[in-house]
Amino acid sequence: MDIKRHSSPGLPPKPHKPSLVPKTTVVLKVGTSSLVRTEQMTVNLSSLARICETVKALHDQGLETHSRCSL
Repeated sequence: MDIKRHSSPGLPPKPHKPSLVPKTTVVLKVGTSSLVRTEQMTVNLSSLARICETVKALHDQGLETHSRCSL
């Protein structure tokens, strides 16, 4: 037998229970030399793409990320 749960109209949604597992935060500090090709004075797009892929992979694992850059 399939049991389907329906929310009753007019009733407030159930409150979200906080997780007992603390969230892990990863801080990414990216230096200027990783983002800029100094000879051409252009953005190093391949490096930036790798950083973005890494951040997405961390998010997909449920980790919180903060990025810092010193230009």
